[in-house]
Amino acid sequence: MLTQCLGVKENEKVMIVETPLTKCYNSLVRANRILWWYRYCGRDSKELEDTIVKLIKRRQKIGDALRIACHEIGCSVTFYAIDICKVLDTDFRWLSKQTAQKVFRDLLDADVLIDLSLFGLDELPPIGLSKFRSFANLRQELLSTGKLRGADMHIVSDQSFVNGAMCANYDKLAKEVCQLENIIKKSRTLDIINDEKGIDVRIKIRPEKVFKGTGKILKPGEYHFLPSGVVGVCLTKGSSTGRLFLDGPAYAFGDLSDFPITLETDNNGRIVDIYLSENAPYYSLVMNMFKMDEAHYLGELIIGLNPNGDINSVQPMEFYVARGSVSLALGKNDHIGGDISGIVHVHVCIPEATIELDDRRIILEKGKLILPEE
Repeated sequence: MLTQCLGVKENEKVMIVETPLTKCYNSLVRANRILWWYRYCGRDSKELEDTIVKLIKRRQKIGDALRIACHEIGCSVTFYAIDICKVLDTDFRWLSKQTAQKVFRDLLDADVLIDLSLFGLDELPPIGLSKFRSFANLRQELLSTGKLRGADMHIVSDQSFVNGAMCANYDKLAKEVCQLENIIKKSRTLDIINDEKGIDVRIKIRPEKVFKGTGKILKPGEYHFLPSGVVGVCLTKGSSTGRLFLDGPAYAFGDLSDFPITLETDNNGRIVDIYLSENAPYYSLVMNMFKMDEAHYLGELIIGLNPNGDINSVQPMEFYVARGSVSLALGKNDHIGGDISGIVHVHVCIPEATIELDDRRIILEKGKLILPEE
């Protein structure tokens, strides 16, 4: 990963950002989109504590493995802990400008930044607004300096490193990702179809909102999540209309195959009809989620091309990078340049989908990618 994806070389400085074990569990929940559901599912504080400690310890093991690999390459490695309870106030603003500037300077003292925190650097506010340019978050501000490159791995799982998505041939994968990105950018509409399940969703495409994750992060200023191998579309609020039948893996809910969720939008792209059996173990969680306005909109589309990803895994970095996977995120997308703000951002996989561009070109047929031969 370090050499193939990040191009780490001897004598470079690698900094791994981590979340320290802390007693501020509620603050950590507020800080990230992974754990939002703990606010609504009625779990007691002991379960919340156990979950967070478990997640942090898993990331520490991954960090230890990366440290060993860095030493084998001959580069230096530094661990940098960010305790949000000590740097942010209850409104998620910096406690002081001096604190923000110190974090900024410290993180900038690296060639390669690896985010293994529990919350993700894109959740931290910028240190300030320039009169020439504004920043959405600290990560964006760091990258704008053009001094470092990095990888977002704050929701990576152990599975990805054991014959999973992190083990792909990223040189070959990057070529296919770029090819598919170019095809989608030239299209005006994208339809997700599965006649057997009644899926029929139309998405209006804005070329500037199409992005890719090649897994190759080699130049200063480059940054995306790992493992990768996807083409994505950041969706304008209300730009997607139709009917969805969700019966695949979903982060926060698990496997939806036994109790699928059916969603239908109105003509303005707002989800207005929700069908789910009351016997579903996640029924109350889903209903609570839809009490939040942002959950009524599709915010992101991801098409996976990674042959090592596991489309049946409930780990998001596996199912939505998996080859042939189509996943849609319900909720906020302002962290990726969209116009939907809020708390919820939940990816749900759509198995065996067909995707058609501009009513004529099929690029995915029942889960099988169709790319032109070069």
